[in-house]
Amino acid sequence: MKRTWWIVAIVAVVGLALLGGGGWFLLVQTQGPRVDGLTPVRQPISQTLLVTGRVAQPARTDLGAMVQSTVVEVLVDEGDDVESGQLLVRLADEDAAARVREAEARVAEAEAKLGRVRGIGRSAARVALERAEVQAEDAQRTFERQDRLFEDGGVTEAELDTARRQRDTARADVVSAKLELAASGQTGADTNAAAASLAAAQASLESAQVALDRTRVRAPTAGRVLQRLVQVGQVVRPGDPLVRFSGGGDLEIVITPDEVHLGQLSVGQRATVSLEAFPAEPLSAHIARIAPQVDPNRGTVEVRLALDDSLQRGELRPDMTATVEVLLGQEDDAVLVPNELVHDLGTLDPWVLTVRDGVATRQAVQVGLQGTDAIQITDGIGTDDVLVGPGKQVEPGDPVRVRGPRPALPPTSAAPTSVEP
Repeated sequence: MKRTWWIVAIVAVVGLALLGGGGWFLLVQTQGPRVDGLTPVRQPISQTLLVTGRVAQPARTDLGAMVQSTVVEVLVDEGDDVESGQLLVRLADEDAAARVREAEARVAEAEAKLGRVRGIGRSAARVALERAEVQAEDAQRTFERQDRLFEDGGVTEAELDTARRQRDTARADVVSAKLELAASGQTGADTNAAAASLAAAQASLESAQVALDRTRVRAPTAGRVLQRLVQVGQVVRPGDPLVRFSGGGDLEIVITPDEVHLGQLSVGQRATVSLEAFPAEPLSAHIARIAPQVDPNRGTVEVRLALDDSLQRGELRPDMTATVEVLLGQEDDAVLVPNELVHDLGTLDPWVLTVRDGVATRQAVQVGLQGTDAIQITDGIGTDDVLVGPGKQVEPGDPVRVRGPRPALPPTSAAPTSVEP
């Protein structure tokens, strides 16, 4: 009797368990599994691009030889700051200097000749004209006297012809003297010829000076000598580099981010620069230029940033390594959800699972800035919507039971993203 009672009790317990399990299964099938309900939050978010860069000068070039010659003198050392036009390297210049001296002598000779034409030559021509005019007047009076005597029979016809020829010769001398005076004037032939000779001599001098200047390598602008590439006594040919020179201007920061970020970059965006040599002293900067082309081999684009600090560090050197964080975007009051709740992120149709009347519902959204932990939702849902949390395999259309809801993110969770290796 006692054994029968235990059997009945066991059967009853098993029956109740089966009944409870069936009820639970029926409940799950009709109302769905329990899921965490998460609501979007409003917080500030900023998206940055973290990339390695280097310090660079706006202009860097190798100053080369323009003639074949021998290096006579190198007047600068690596690291020297130089002024515009400062002599850096001098090549052998004996022949060029001799041609300059010869051309200078020709210029002096031509200047003296032009001075004589305009000065002494013109005065002499004026005196010669006055003398010719006096002689012409005397010859005219002599001819008139001989003509009267001939009519009275006082002189022969031959003597009259002689007086006539002397008069005509004196008149011709006057005309010649006037031409000489005109030739020595400001626009006269002699003046023009002397001026042309002077111009030719001056052109030869300029050419000789250019040849001499080619033996002297000077700084094209104020800047810094980065490297000496030749030694005294070395023979160089046209085009051989002599000095590596960094032109004047403020130092810049050059970065080469992947081209996938090109659409997010724009001139004027703010950035923070941390130099490996001075990690505790970050510098502020902004994007000044974006290259118009992409490197086809590396798939990167060159971006130059200008430092905002009015007094740049004296320790800055070209080619120093820097870590640059570019602020791609910032929103003070954004609707945010965890990245893991957005499906098909990176496609044209991102979506989230919302809970509508106890059913998981696919909701298309538009995304904005993306942080390490959170992403901005610009359209599709608001802070009143409840999203299906992670951890359960739930498909759109499945019934669910919401646990919560609670905020999807702790306060101030958005952080930088897009980190370049």
